[in-house]
Amino acid sequence: MANALNLMNDSPSIPTRPSLLERLKRHDDSESWQRFYDTYWRLIFNFARKQGLAEQDAEEVVQETLIATARQLPGFRYDPSRCAFKSWLLGLTHGKVVDVLRRQYRRQAREAPLEELPPDAGVEGLPAPAELQSLWDEEWRRHLWDKASERVRAKGKVSDAQWQVFDYSDRQGKSAVETAKATGYHVLSVPVIGFRVRRLMKAELKRLENEIV
Repeated sequence: MANALNLMNDSPSIPTRPSLLERLKRHDDSESWQRFYDTYWRLIFNFARKQGLAEQDAEEVVQETLIATARQLPGFRYDPSRCAFKSWLLGLTHGKVVDVLRRQYRRQAREAPLEELPPDAGVEGLPAPAELQSLWDEEWRRHLWDKASERVRAKGKVSDAQWQVFDYSDRQGKSAVETAKATGYHVLSVPVIGFRVRRLMKAELKRLENEIV
């Protein structure tokens, strides 16, 4: 696990690509919007689930966040020094989580008018802002790692067995002896495979820097 975390820490932070944002502002660019959905839906879904929402409610948050992104993106001005897109998307996503929880509370309160509910109705248990940012950052890192993992394995440069070695040694922190015993590889092969897969993952994470918003 330590090596995997170091690999994530070594990777540069992923900036917003203004070129993609400009394309997304054109609502008729279906290809860019499909790419945006494919890239971000699981991040938003997992973030909503971590705040206690059921699967169906988390899916609702995904859809509402994407709709809100389409509506509000034309007013977003790209300036990483003031507000990165990552933080802007966090604000939208959290707002939709709050909306879903307040609608649930309203139904439980026998359809009380939404405007008459106190501001914290139904959302008392949500994380504080600092915890919220930490939760989002954690999901963001996991999101990038999963994307890089999918690509490395899809390219066929790493077999399932080799990936298992990497998973045992880097992600689970097992020793070379433990990894060799669990995977059937010779103990001397473990560090060699680990080094090779780490190098591929690092390269893929860097490639994501040029592709992901």
